[in-house]
Formats: sequence, structure tokens, C-alpha cells
Amino acid sequence: MKVKVEDGGFPQRSSTAILQISVADTNDNSPVFKEDGIEVNIPENAPVGTSVTQLHATDADIGENAKIHFYFSNLVSNIAKRLFHLNTTTGLITIKQPLDREESPNHKLLVLASDGGLMPARAMVLVNVTDINDNAPSIDIRYIINPINGTVVLSENAPLNTKIALVTVTDKDANNNGMVTCFTDHEVPFRLRPVFSNQFLLETAAYLDYESTREYAIKLLAADAGKPPLNQSSMLLVKVKDENDNAPVFTQPFISLSLPENNSPGTKLTKISATDSDSGHNAEINYLLGVDAPSEFNLDQHTGILTAVKKLDREKREKYSFTVLAKDNGIICIFVQDIESPPGDIFKR
Repeated sequence: MKVKVEDGGFPQRSSTAILQISVADTNDNSPVFKEDGIEVNIPENAPVGTSVTQLHATDADIGENAKIHFYFSNLVSNIAKRLFHLNTTTGLITIKQPLDREESPNHKLLVLASDGGLMPARAMVLVNVTDINDNAPSIDIRYIINPINGTVVLSENAPLNTKIALVTVTDKDANNNGMVTCFTDHEVPFRLRPVFSNQFLLETAAYLDYESTREYAIKLLAADAGKPPLNQSSMLLVKVKDENDNAPVFTQPFISLSLPENNSPGTKLTKISATDSDSGHNAEINYLLGVDAPSEFNLDQHTGILTAVKKLDREKREKYSFTVLAKDNGIICIFVQDIESPPGDIFKR
């Protein structure tokens, strides 16, 4: 600015001077974010140090009054502060610790930008942690038939569709990564019937037979639909309980003997034998003479040895025909014992 002064004389005299005025800045402008709302998606397997977003803020002041300091609001959770780092000078947000969508699927980061004044600018950063297939399915078995020492005992007479257990499969991942199917790994007389989206009933799909298969180790497999899929397995043991469903069977259904008369009392005639496909107590066989058996004969109930307890006389009776019974603990099998008294050797058909 040019300033001129003049006097009142004649001739008039004057002088000029230059006046320079400098306007000092005061901190009268608050920072302003370029964007006050930002949403970003970050995969949960992003490595530490990965950039999340770059915040930009400006200040109309100059010098020290225009220096901006970025920091998290006190409203930001401790979990978010542990996982993310904010550069106080540049406004760059990076990953500080590994993320886990299953622990926290999203984070709200309220960032403040201050130039030292009383009114900091605010920007909300919403971080969505996207899922990757990093969790295998889990299998939970709730028994309907209580196991004994970890094994389900099932009668071989169990009807079709007998419920054994409720199987629940879960996966902590999301979308396809969390969709789970459950199945058995090989052919068994059991099936998994879906009852809900993640629950299955394990039940009998065919009749059991103790004599053919006495126990089953059922391997349950759960697999998700991720790429690549992850799977989990669990073993369920079923022991088939024997029932008395098989009758004794004679090794020879008909026996014909011939022996001399005037035998000595107690003479062993033959050993009768039968087998039973059942096991244990159900396979114990007792041998009995039928009600039509004459008193001249005796049959050992345990060994099946048939003896003539009296002397036989052909002139009194030439032929004997009677039944013999083999009995387990529920079923009786009968065959006819035929004995002729003429002299000759013992023979079997």
C-alpha cells in the first residue's frame, strides 16, 4: 500500500511511503473429509499390513493450522483397535492382526481428523470381513438309543426305520462355505434321513442279521460346499444283539439203527448231534426223547448219546420208532429215531 503526505506551503512539498500489512492466519477452519462414509470388503485371510483404505482430509487454513492429525474415536471397539492400525499422519488404515470373520464379521471405525481446534471432522469406515472356507464342518451325535461303553446295542429283530441317533452338522463359515451335507462312507443297512437343513436321523434301512454281521463301524462324513471343500468324519459303532431266531438243526434228520437183541443194558447206540446258528445262551442245545419214546431208551440231554437201558427182545418187539427233540432256549426241532432189533451192524442214512 502506497501512502503520500503533503504540506500546505507553496510550493507544496510531499513525500510517499510504502505500507505493507500482513494478515496472520487463525485456526478458524475445521478439517473436511473428502468422504465421510466409506465401506470396504476385506477377506479374512488378508495378511497383516494389508491396506484397508486411505482417508483424505483437507484444511483451508495454512501452516500449523492446516496440519491434520487422524485418530480413532473412543467409540471404536477395543477389538477393532486391536485389529486395525491408523496412521495418524497419512490417514492410511492397515491390518494390524489377523482377521476372523467368525469372530467379528464387520467393524465400524469412526475416524476423527483434527487440526488442533475444537471441531474435528468425522468419517465412518465400515469394514466387512468376507468369508473364506477356513472352517471344517462339525458333527454332533445325540443318541436316541443309549450307547453302552460308546457302542449302540441293537437287536437283530429291530424293525425297519428304528431311530438310532440324531446327527447335527454345522459349519462356522458362510454361504456355500457353510452349506454341509452328511453321508456314510460305504454301504451299510443304515441311512441318514434329513429332518432339517442341518439335521439327520440315523435309522435302520434294512433288517439286521446277527449271524451274518455282528457289528458295524459306521463312518459319518460331513462335507461343506466350499472350493475346495472341507470335511469332517465321526465314527459310530453298532453292535447287533443276537436273538433266538434260529432253530436247532440236526446234522442227520433221520437215523436208522440195527442192533442185536439181548444187548447189555446201558449199551450206547449212537450220538445224536444238532447245531444252532445263534450264539451264547441261545445256542445251548438240550436233547429230549419224544413222548412216544419207549422206556427201553435213554437220551443224555447234554451230549445227545442214545443208550438202550434195557435188554431188547426181538420176539417181544421187532421195531422201535420214536422222535427225538433238540431244544434251545426257545425253539424245538424234532426228528424220528428208527431202531430195528434184528442182528446186524449199526448203519446211518
